[in-house]
Amino acid sequence: MASKLRGKPCKRCGDIGCHCKDFRGAGCGDEACPKNSRGSYDLKDSPSLKVVKRLCNRGLVSLQFLKSFKEKMGAIKAVINSKSVHAVDDEEYWLKIRNLFAYDDEDARDAIPMNTANFAPTFHYVQLLMNEYNLELNKNISIQNRLDDLGEVIDTARALIATQLGVPSQEIALMRNGTEANNNVNNGQILQPTDEVVIWEQNHGTNNQAWFIRQAQRPFVIKTVPSEFNGASTDDEIVAEFMKLVNANTKFVTFSHLSNVGGRLLPGEKICKAVHATYPNCHVHIDGAMTWGCMNLNLVQMDCDSYSASAHKWFLGPKETGIFYMKTSRIPNFVPNTFGYDLKIILPPALYDDARRFETLGQRADPSLMCLLNTAEIMGGIGFQAIEDRVRYMGTLLYNGLQAFPDFPMTTPANESQRIGVMIASVNEDWGKLLVEYLYEHHRIAVWSTGGFRGSPTIATTTMHVQTLLDAIAEYRESNPQP
Repeated sequence: MASKLRGKPCKRCGDIGCHCKDFRGAGCGDEACPKNSRGSYDLKDSPSLKVVKRLCNRGLVSLQFLKSFKEKMGAIKAVINSKSVHAVDDEEYWLKIRNLFAYDDEDARDAIPMNTANFAPTFHYVQLLMNEYNLELNKNISIQNRLDDLGEVIDTARALIATQLGVPSQEIALMRNGTEANNNVNNGQILQPTDEVVIWEQNHGTNNQAWFIRQAQRPFVIKTVPSEFNGASTDDEIVAEFMKLVNANTKFVTFSHLSNVGGRLLPGEKICKAVHATYPNCHVHIDGAMTWGCMNLNLVQMDCDSYSASAHKWFLGPKETGIFYMKTSRIPNFVPNTFGYDLKIILPPALYDDARRFETLGQRADPSLMCLLNTAEIMGGIGFQAIEDRVRYMGTLLYNGLQAFPDFPMTTPANESQRIGVMIASVNEDWGKLLVEYLYEHHRIAVWSTGGFRGSPTIATTTMHVQTLLDAIAEYRESNPQP
């Protein structure tokens, strides 16, 4: 491996997630070591800790779990609050953030995660807490336990995430993923033959092909905005291309905020406001799978009617968790895609009038929801604007490096305001697949061949990882030129 960014287990705590000062496990002088008394951090305002304390007081989790939680969350908070300003190029700080993830650069079994457009690691201590919480739940699976337990977790997680997105908590549903949320939109209303839906060609399949599946069951009109917008390039021109297809019959306008297949960031707020200015009853849905967790979002300001996302991508959260936002005024227009018990094990006698309408999904993974709360607290502690700035910075480093190769035509826009973390080069398709396999097999770098070549670094990686990737591509090109 070209870079050595990951150390051996800490000599005191034995944890590869310890952030010792020289990052080689040489001591325990690091403020974030959970076994170091100097690593304590004031958690009095931690919403996660308040929940765990209440659960412990009720006998729902053990004192040992409470102690472990304090150690692990305290260690994370010590890192993310080690500097008051999280400068975009402060590599010392961002290396500490990177080391909150468990993969080891020097372990041949691990991989550097730069395919965030598909999947990302969970914070190491959050994953350990989820494992412990699963064991705690296994000791007491009673309905009484889970009614007391899960209700507090849900309400606290919902409230924190809603605050971060600038919306009321009753407009946020906790889902299993963005796919589930998208299908609540495309399968939530009975459309008539004259009704129209406007989609973008680069929408994810759950917000693209899914509409055509519904259309085959009950006819309605689908209009598609081309991938390249008929040559339009500025934000205003792109908005105009959408508006050309919108009319009084249009019931839905829906698009991916950031394309996972082209790397383009759409002017979401401008599209929403343009549609609503002329057709206020038209529902605008944004698939935010690529922007929740890597952008500082305010959904009220954006003026979308609904927004979906998964936590396992840029939010760096537990698998099989996600969110679905919908304006209160729009919720009664939809029938949920699935109806069963809600998150508090209640079979509602009537559909809820708030976002809980979409949470009637039956049995859920309680520990995952607890750790969604933990992740939201951590991400908020780092700061979403700081994260957005860092992801843009990392993305630009990768974009510039890829663009420097003469045979790497960039699909991702050159305009920095129209991209963020997804960098795609339209290399030869077969050659791109071989390159991706080479990078994984020989350098343990996880990228993908979507669009030819796709890399998407986040705060779980560093600038040195980006350089390692570019060096490895150069190495492969030298001996394996594109056809």
